[in-house]
Amino acid sequence: MQPIPISPRFVVDGNGQKIEVILKVDEFSRMLEALEELRDIQDFDNAKSTATEFISIDELRRQVTES
Repeated sequence: MQPIPISPRFVVDGNGQKIEVILKVDEFSRMLEALEELRDIQDFDNAKSTATEFISIDELRRQVTES
């Protein structure tokens, strides 16, 4: 996965501590898409490591159309 180029701006409090981040909408959208993709990868890895059996795509299609 490629790094996501962003140009964040920070809002600071009276002590100079960063308290908020401002991103362009397209940057924020790209970050959300990347997070969703990472979550999908984690879900796949988890399913693969815990599965006890697998069925073919053809078998899955048959089961879905029969129900």
